[in-house]
Amino acid sequence: MAVRANAYFHEGISRIRFRALNDDLTRIKGGYDTNDEYDGLQADGAYDALTGNGRIVGGTGPFDLSGYATPAAIPLTFKFDNDVAASVNVDFTAGVVDLTAVTAAEVIARINVAAPADMLASVEAGTGRVLIVYNGTDDPEYIQTYGDLAKLIMIGQGLGQQLILSDTIKSLAETPTKKDDETISEEPANGASIDIIIDGYKKGATLKIVDVQTDFYLKQLVENGYIDSNGAYHDPHSGTPKIYFEIEVFNPVYDEGPNKQNEVSAWERTVYLTCSGSVGERTKEKAIQLMNYDITCTNYEDALGVKTGAIIRERLSVADFNALDIDNV
Repeated sequence: MAVRANAYFHEGISRIRFRALNDDLTRIKGGYDTNDEYDGLQADGAYDALTGNGRIVGGTGPFDLSGYATPAAIPLTFKFDNDVAASVNVDFTAGVVDLTAVTAAEVIARINVAAPADMLASVEAGTGRVLIVYNGTDDPEYIQTYGDLAKLIMIGQGLGQQLILSDTIKSLAETPTKKDDETISEEPANGASIDIIIDGYKKGATLKIVDVQTDFYLKQLVENGYIDSNGAYHDPHSGTPKIYFEIEVFNPVYDEGPNKQNEVSAWERTVYLTCSGSVGERTKEKAIQLMNYDITCTNYEDALGVKTGAIIRERLSVADFNALDIDNV
């Protein structure tokens, strides 16, 4: 516990980012810390098959690509940190037996022929999933994988893994979900009770997020509708599968005493590791129409079975926060 002179004081949300999880509901960021606990804050580019960090995985196939209008040029896009996004067109008119049932092995072979810079595809041992990893030298903090092919091979559960950034969030209310302590008690004839106390535990959290703007891409991620080729948004139906995602929240931190708004002492990053959600009530009245998102965050288990809680909170220096350059990633 800190006395006031050494304490930090948090302001409301400055930035928030969302990204779909892998098709097996794991995060790209994995790995272990020095205590062999889940890390979850390593760079996307630091691929490690032993710890599971840097895994970008899609489905196992077979994949039906027959409905795509130009199978000779299906775009796949990668973006490393604040670099310009780079796309390749992957040709499925060669090296494929049946466009209605393209295997994972055929997919990775065609991706590698297209030769996206610093990325290598393979079939993951043990799971049979399409695995795409970074094999360059820069070790990017964030890798985004998207485009039509990413969706077709179930990267990001069929949505791709493009970061959705917002600086228009009005509020985020976090409420822990937990199993309460439980006491089983019996009282025999002598009057001395026998008590068994079962400890409770934290199960995750629920979030109530209020956004001032309407963002179809965020709405698509949270409630799992879709955006058509004309840019119109369609609500999900009863058979639409849920998409799970992660959330990063950045709050400025100030010292005691008077602070101008730009006199930030540090930043706090809060990561909600595995989330699902829905869109809440929206009123059409004479006012700015706010978007309400109801989010459920649950405890997390990575691809190697390492379990952790639902949330990671990290203090960042101003320099470390600026290096993330989140407005341009």
